[in-house]
Amino acid sequence: MLEGILWLPLLGVFGWLFWAGRQEYGRREAYRSWAESFERHSYDRRVLVGQQGDRLIWAQPTTAVPQVLHTVPLSQLLEVQLLIDGNPWECPDDILPLQVRDVRLILGDRDGQRWEIAFEDKAIARNWWVYVRSQIHAVP
Repeated sequence: MLEGILWLPLLGVFGWLFWAGRQEYGRREAYRSWAESFERHSYDRRVLVGQQGDRLIWAQPTTAVPQVLHTVPLSQLLEVQLLIDGNPWECPDDILPLQVRDVRLILGDRDGQRWEIAFEDKAIARNWWVYVRSQIHAVP
């Protein structure tokens, strides 16, 4: 009986791991169906980002249909900035720091509106920063 009581917390840990795995799998499956209509898309645990024509769309990952947070036309964007731990990053070819706590992509449009997209994966954030920057500079 004592051995059973000692194994009970381990059973609880395995139950929680099973639940967390099913949640992550559900988010990934919802992302797969959401991303089918996009030309360019990426999955981050904090945010889903996709480009469809001239529109940049980001959504919150959920186990059901992702909840769209904002849609912005790329032609309306005036600035894009990558913040790593609150500091602007301006070197697209530089190696990103190893220890990063906060990565954000800041978008600003012609009307003065600004949006912050928080990422967990710094490489995904940098790739979007480089892409959006190239699109902004390509628009006359």
